[in-house]
Amino acid sequence: MMNTAGRSLDNRMLLYLLCCVISTVTACKKQDAEQLNAPAHPSESSQHQADIETSSSEDAKEVDVVETYTGICLMDSSDPEDPSEIVKQFIIYNQSDFEGFIDSIPESLPSRTNPPPKNDDKLLEKPKLDFEKNIAIVLLNPDTVSSIPVVLSISEDAETRWIEVEYPAKPIGESFPYGTGTYRIAIIPFSGEKKKTYFDIDAD
Repeated sequence: MMNTAGRSLDNRMLLYLLCCVISTVTACKKQDAEQLNAPAHPSESSQHQADIETSSSEDAKEVDVVETYTGICLMDSSDPEDPSEIVKQFIIYNQSDFEGFIDSIPESLPSRTNPPPKNDDKLLEKPKLDFEKNIAIVLLNPDTVSSIPVVLSISEDAETRWIEVEYPAKPIGESFPYGTGTYRIAIIPFSGEKKKTYFDIDAD
């Protein structure tokens, strides 16, 4: 009886050891496969993509700005659940959206005086732009009435556009009405096809 129990225990031990060996071999094979398929460096994939974008920019040509508009505007959140979430760079391709943006420009300037001074922003005249030949690059800077974004350079090739932008530092202690900020619109020639656009942001 004791011999039978001993043999049963030995069999269970052998079965347990066999399962451990099979599990270890399987894990090693899986690890070898992952190492074989993984990039040589963690940043290899992103670096490869960056190399593609950089090589494309070598063929890009500088784009001249046709017209510039600057001023203050009211800013709406782009996220209903987060009032502070504001899209700061975008492109307008048609007159309807252009006039929609103009509607965010106040007719009066922020002031403690009553009545407040009139806003002489040229866009309040709602100029008509030829959006078959031009597009509008829009830069927003929320929570300021004095720090206006700057377009440093614009370049593009057949498929991609690169826009270098600077956001000057906001004055310390500046007062401004809630939901107000500054804008810059750069009107540039339109090639007729929408291009993938990268904004290179330089913030002080």
